[in-house]
Amino acid sequence: MRPVGGRGDRAVSPVIGVVLLVAIVVSLAATVSVYALQFGEQTQESAPSVAITTQYNEQTTPNGEYFNVTVQSGDRIETRQLSLQLQGAVDSSTGSSVEVDGSPGPLQSQAGTALTAGDTISIGADQVTPEPSSGGHLDLSDAEILLVWNPEEPEREESAIIWRWEPVR
Repeated sequence: MRPVGGRGDRAVSPVIGVVLLVAIVVSLAATVSVYALQFGEQTQESAPSVAITTQYNEQTTPNGEYFNVTVQSGDRIETRQLSLQLQGAVDSSTGSSVEVDGSPGPLQSQAGTALTAGDTISIGADQVTPEPSSGGHLDLSDAEILLVWNPEEPEREESAIIWRWEPVR
């Protein structure tokens, strides 16, 4: 007869302990990897930054007021990812709203494929639609001008305003 608690029963407790320890480590590793992969998928392209100077001419020249936007420094930005928005600009003779012409628009026609340091974009009567009527001119006195960046990632829907100008009131 074998005594209880003899040599044959001693190995059971360490084996169970090792199995439980391995199970806990595997569970923790799986949990950590799930969180790490979720955070990895959430990294998105950040909006570029640019330093811009402006020149606003409020003289009513034959073509009306104009606005120059000059990039001093910053990231190189593909112009296909940018849109120039003009809000509150009007034809002085009719009072009707005008907006930046989108075909091809001042960004693509003046900067080319990328907006880089040293590029100047002019916004005047020739770059808006509908073009001011005869006897009228482009009035930018109440306008707001935005440079909006649109990310290339198809699943990301939010765009970012990377530059804004408003007249001093």
